[in-house]
Amino acid sequence: MKRPVKITLWTLLTLLVVALAGGYAYYYFRSGGIPRVSVDCEKFPVMGVDISSHNKEVDFASLVDEGVEFVYMKSTEGATYKDVRFHHNYRMAKKAGLLVGVYHFFRFDTDGEMQALNICHSIRGKQLDLPVAIDVEEWTNPDGIATNIVLERLRNLMEYLKENGLDVIIYTNLKGYYRFYRKRFENYPLWICSFRNPPLTGGNKPLFWQYNHLGSLKGASGLIDLDVFYGSRAEWDSWLARRRQATAPVTN
Repeated sequence: MKRPVKITLWTLLTLLVVALAGGYAYYYFRSGGIPRVSVDCEKFPVMGVDISSHNKEVDFASLVDEGVEFVYMKSTEGATYKDVRFHHNYRMAKKAGLLVGVYHFFRFDTDGEMQALNICHSIRGKQLDLPVAIDVEEWTNPDGIATNIVLERLRNLMEYLKENGLDVIIYTNLKGYYRFYRKRFENYPLWICSFRNPPLTGGNKPLFWQYNHLGSLKGASGLIDLDVFYGSRAEWDSWLARRRQATAPVTN
């Protein structure tokens, strides 16, 4: 005759831990390894997206119907790469009435001024509604490049853009915020990628907040990055008015 199995407290705790770990692993797999965060739409009512050629064909008019008001689109990367859908995306987004900004993926291993020239060449003749965003993150960049070298190249890039009449915002994630932005480039506005709510604690207030890499909107065939202006509708209107005044051509 078999003896009955004794279920101890330790056994129950072990089973609970295994179940929780399994559930987290399933969530992690299903979400692409990226957590999500809920955003208070009443507190942050101005919604945006950011896209690149990876999003393929985007129906910008449908995005407007979904409540999207601004779009950042990839223009360039490094010293030579130009996003193949940039010019098309720009025309279609403008036609739909969206406010348009561009972003450049910053390469740690490439001269900053050469990257700035690539940006300027790509956006020449374009009317941008938002500051040029420089995407600064370790993802896909080579390891082993000293922080001071990265900062020097980044500074050269941004100074060149500024000298050529372009205002700049830095996009980065939390790791990049602490390694590159904080106490170094705080005179530039910040676009933070963070899956915390609030996105920063005890730090700079960002201008934009990217809170989701797994968004689903009518107008985008796949997943799309979701963003908000980090402030109220009144703050948004005030910021836009100041920006338009600052960038308006001078007339005699």
